[in-house]
Amino acid sequence: STAAVPLESSGGEPLEVNAPIVVHVAFSYKAQRWKHDFEVDRGSTVLDLKRRMTAGSPDEAGWFELHRLGLRLEDDEEIEPEALYDFHFLGPPGERCSIATPP
Repeated sequence: STAAVPLESSGGEPLEVNAPIVVHVAFSYKAQRWKHDFEVDRGSTVLDLKRRMTAGSPDEAGWFELHRLGLRLEDDEEIEPEALYDFHFLGPPGERCSIATPP
């Protein structure tokens, strides 16, 4: 096994490479907005975070996208510590057209 390499945080205290990081995800539905924090391993990807968010139903990780600063993130992009991501619901694969397109 590889040993964790100590780094320094902005406060000067030691920080380990394998230490978990906190990620903030913003949700909105109708007139409501809220934020939920998730903990993932340093070096995790967007897909890793999406799987953490849907731990009870891993197949649902493909039902939504995460955006940052208005841009859609690819599943293989690395998560940034303390970053704020926006949740965008797509729906199940067979129902996406009807959800995305108003009647």
